[in-house]
Amino acid sequence: MKELNKIKESKINMKVCKKLINNFVNPLGETEEIRCTKLQGHKYVCGYRPDYSVFGDDKKYVAGKINNMAYSTAGSTASNSPILNRGSRFNPPRVISKEEEILLKEQKQFRKGVRKDEVSTFKLCHEVEQILYDTALSIYNGDGCQCPLCGNEITWEQFVSKEITNGLSIQGCHLDPLEEGFVRHYPGNVMWGHRDCNQIQGDRDLVELIDYVNNMVEHLKKVNHDERRVNEPSYTW
Repeated sequence: MKELNKIKESKINMKVCKKLINNFVNPLGETEEIRCTKLQGHKYVCGYRPDYSVFGDDKKYVAGKINNMAYSTAGSTASNSPILNRGSRFNPPRVISKEEEILLKEQKQFRKGVRKDEVSTFKLCHEVEQILYDTALSIYNGDGCQCPLCGNEITWEQFVSKEITNGLSIQGCHLDPLEEGFVRHYPGNVMWGHRDCNQIQGDRDLVELIDYVNNMVEHLKKVNHDERRVNEPSYTW
């Protein structure tokens, strides 16, 4: 948190560059501009992302992790999918509905665009990045951050874990799940959470998740573990 406050304090009473980097029409039909957010007189090229050097040796990994969550779609890794892997949420080549995805796959047209439920605006993506950045910096500095689903503390070791099968590794979670026809990628709905928790939620909203978890807990209370273990082998090793 000290590093974050230092950065914010340094920008007080200092002017931002605001040079135009790009402009485009977003998936919602709005014209948006990307402008430089660095301070006037900055070195090197213009940019709009926060300073990731505060994360030390982990800066490259954290910058990539946040970029993927804030600006890129999850998409599809399958080579025979019409959906791009890691396409732009705010300026994709094409937006594809569920019906179009089925049709394009039948026509064997692959890697054409992004799913309709994953799109957003640049403004919202940029605000999401700032929130994810601030939260990551709090975790890095040991100031505390809880998983929004289980409530357990997120550690820096969990955050930088590259073990994709590690249930305690950290992912971006949409608390209101992505839904076609709505923009669900916005600040306040995207938070860092455990991989296991995110997978348990799936496409459920929070009300549906509560019902699902409560039913699971009630069922597990009724399981007769002695009966279940009747045929358990006696081998040990």
